Amino acid sequence: MKRLLVCAIIAVLVLAVATTAIADKMGAIKADIYVTESPETIVGWAILNTNADGMLVVTVHVDDAEPDEVLPVYVKIEGVGLLMVGEITINKQGKGTCNGKVELPEGLESLIVRAQIKNLTPPPINKYKSDPVEVPLK
Repeated sequence: MKRLLVCAIIAVLVLAVATTAIADKMGAIKADIYVTESPETIVGWAILNTNADGMLVVTVHVDDAEPDEVLPVYVKIEGVGLLMVGEITINKQGKGTCNGKVELPEGLESLIVRAQIKNLTPPPINKYKSDPVEVPLK
């Protein structure tokens, strides 16, 4: 029984390392999502990646946000501006995920991106966001 448990733990660790290595080779970048007014309060993460079709692929997930909200999700691309990715529906437990793609303009030499979740009440301020991260272009 102990051998089986040890083998299972080793298999999970190997899988975790392999998954991280594959994501790194593919160029996916993970950034923490935090409360805008309180950067030390991390509520989720964003995974940002590009594909060969010139799209920025975005997944934003929150684990500990204010419950029962539907909020717009944007990416702010340095030199380009704010582009809407989609909406995130946050459930009663404060969890939600948004998946989307945005078309990148041609000729970009670098891609610095910040994920943002806006507040719906005017003015539309950043409720949650990530720090800017550099995402490899493909």
